[in-house]
Amino acid sequence: MPRVYNIKYMINKDIYPYLEDGTTLDGGIDSENHYREGRVAERKHILLADDEPGFRFSAGLALRIAGYRVTEAEDGMEALDGLIRHRDEGTPIDLLVTDLRMPNLSGTELVDALRRHGVPVPVFVVSGCGDPEALRGLSAAGCVEYMEKPFQPPELVERIRSILEANAA
Repeated sequence: MPRVYNIKYMINKDIYPYLEDGTTLDGGIDSENHYREGRVAERKHILLADDEPGFRFSAGLALRIAGYRVTEAEDGMEALDGLIRHRDEGTPIDLLVTDLRMPNLSGTELVDALRRHGVPVPVFVVSGCGDPEALRGLSAAGCVEYMEKPFQPPELVERIRSILEANAA
């Protein structure tokens, strides 16, 4: 049974509608009723890796409302396992959104491991630690975008939409 949240919360009325009591957020969002014309996410699958539960919740919620399928990982190792599993099952992840500093496997180590395991996924780094050396290394490893925390959920959704559109072209 899907988890149902009893939420009356508006993130940004220009991008997201109000959710009504009982709206299912586990991928059961109807595109005609839940996102603005031209903003259809086409059910792209995003893996969100961050050790902060509050960030995972708010970012995951915003992305689900926008119509994306979201898998969450609380550290780099869990993210790596999920990315490999999805690749092996024939349902690859469309975008990895990861923090730099996480337990077990940092964002930088995660990107390196993905390349070693042959997992071709675009990487979008969101982090509160703007370490220039780490960012240069990620860019060289194929990181497509970086965004400094904190930011508002609509900013995250818009950047992800842009990244996915650019990668589809």
